[in-house]
Amino acid sequence: MAKQYVHLEQTTLKNDAIMAHPLALPKVIHLDDPATDVMIDFSRHKCMHVQVSDKFDYIYHSINISHTAHLLVLDDNRMLGIISAKDLHGAKPIQITQNRGIQREEITAPMLATSCDDMIVFDYHELEHARVGNIVESFNYYKKHFALVVEKASDMPQQLIFNDHDHPQADQQIIRGLIIEDKIKAQLYI
Repeated sequence: MAKQYVHLEQTTLKNDAIMAHPLALPKVIHLDDPATDVMIDFSRHKCMHVQVSDKFDYIYHSINISHTAHLLVLDDNRMLGIISAKDLHGAKPIQITQNRGIQREEITAPMLATSCDDMIVFDYHELEHARVGNIVESFNYYKKHFALVVEKASDMPQQLIFNDHDHPQADQQIIRGLIIEDKIKAQLYI
């Protein structure tokens, strides 16, 4: 005899209901794929960030709550660096407190960050013609873990400039994107 099932009660869809989105798994990439495939394009993706004055506890909470591996460090709209989860959960906070003689709560975002000065900088238009293998080789050659991608303001569509109050000069660089070595390794399964 077939098992009998009882119907479920329905509920009402509220007007303010929003969609849930699954976490995206890293796309598998190959060395011969376009280099732009591994770039986090700020014109399409908003990255989580902290401000220059934010302290350790806020940063720690932000990276854990957002389920992201990296936070940009901004001073208003100017990027100063990037903080990785490895930086927060590793030895770096202990080294900072010991070297500077401060409490963990006094650590600020720039103290934890990899500075923009310690990143490779690529021109977006060069990147458009490069391959992932070129990026991997560049990380090995320069011995760096992050790369910024810049573009002249005059080459970008106006709607891609970050804030309405920004009016960059035509030859001013805009940070268009970021490339993270660890992300490439995960996508290549290295």
